[in-house]
Amino acid sequence: MRPSRETRVALDALIEPVLVLSRDGAIAFANGAARDELGAGATLADVIGAAAAGSLAGLLARAEGATKPLVGGVVLPERGRVKAFANLVVPGHAGEPALVMLRLALRELDRFGVLQAKLEELDAEVRQRRHVEARLRESLAERELLMRELHHRVKNNVQMLVGTVATARRGVDHPEAREALAAAERRLVAVGAVQQMLYHADDLRGLPARRFLEVVGNAVLAAHGSSVVPDIAGDDSEVENDIAAPLAVILNELVANALKYGPDHAAALALDLRSRGDELRLAVADGGFGFDLPETGRRSSGLGLVRGLLRQLGGAIHVERGEGARVIVDVRRRIAAAR
Repeated sequence: MRPSRETRVALDALIEPVLVLSRDGAIAFANGAARDELGAGATLADVIGAAAAGSLAGLLARAEGATKPLVGGVVLPERGRVKAFANLVVPGHAGEPALVMLRLALRELDRFGVLQAKLEELDAEVRQRRHVEARLRESLAERELLMRELHHRVKNNVQMLVGTVATARRGVDHPEAREALAAAERRLVAVGAVQQMLYHADDLRGLPARRFLEVVGNAVLAAHGSSVVPDIAGDDSEVENDIAAPLAVILNELVANALKYGPDHAAALALDLRSRGDELRLAVADGGFGFDLPETGRRSSGLGLVRGLLRQLGGAIHVERGEGARVIVDVRRRIAAAR
């Protein structure tokens, strides 16, 4: 017995292999997908092998008495384990055996196989990314350690230079030479204060502006032998580490001018450092009468150094006069602009 023509046409339209067979495995009909995937044969054992056919015998027997499709599985030689669906299509009568339709989910297996391959590929990529991330974190930690060691060594070298210059200053009798060495010593103290801060900083990219003023300003005043307590103002903007050292030297020079020319040794000294867009503005104010930048005189050496540093930093300087003198320096924040 074979399925009706209409049934055969409908089964041929399916993309999955479908076999119509009796309980003993004799094939009554195989659709096109079954012939393409499994080949031709008279029995189920011919197309999927005796072992696989034997494993399906129980499913086929149960399907003869079931009202709904039954789900099972079979291991095919070239496919591995696939799902099998069996349901009764022609009941047995007048000595004719019942016919059961057997569907093999080979196409579904292909889809799940592709999905599994994609998942394995993604899993491998995630593992690789995690490995790379771990290496990057390790490299970053090593870089930070090296940077701290570098700042530590620079700090020690600057302190050594301060001591060397101080020793040389004490051994010189000429007043101008002593003053030149003292000025160099104070500048080194300013740079050393920056290196000390960078060594202890949580973020090696830069320093908070107000903290920068507090540490460097007080170090500079101490190096000048001054007991002045400055009025310090500023914000939490970042002084990038590539401009911190030259800015510290500039601060030293401006404080030196204020101590020399402000009344009562700059008792009204005020320091301010804050962000203005892509620039940092440093202001040093005292109660003096101010001065004109083009003028030359005793101020010219320190201000000449300030101008030279500002040319390198792309900055500018000007003086405001009012109730005292206020020297303002604007410095472009190059790292901040790049980020």
